[in-house]
Amino acid sequence: MKKLDKLEKVVPAPDTTFYGAYYYDGKEIELCDDIETLEDDDGQTTTYIRVKDIVKNGILYKEKELKVKQKNGRYIIENTKKELPLEIGTMLIYVMYEGFVQTRSKMITIDKAIKRYELLKSPKGE
Repeated sequence: MKKLDKLEKVVPAPDTTFYGAYYYDGKEIELCDDIETLEDDDGQTTTYIRVKDIVKNGILYKEKELKVKQKNGRYIIENTKKELPLEIGTMLIYVMYEGFVQTRSKMITIDKAIKRYELLKSPKGE
């Protein structure tokens, strides 16, 4: 019987989703004013989304308007406004349909992620 003498190093498949990051620098800025519409197979608009994010006086002002047409023809309408205080250096991540958000996950650049994976290899590349 053959004896196991070596294991191949493996890791979970990396998440290849990437996000755009903005670091708050203390200046006023319009981060986004996005409008998105989704249509059904007949070309009829079923969803309207508008997200507007601006930073003014150290506060991220978020506005979101959502209008979703239900199958019965009625609409669900949601209008939200949020104010989030920021500190210089705060990282904000852009998420489609949500605008800029603070994340609880540790985020690193793609180059740093590649270096971390390279460290997992032994010096011989095994």
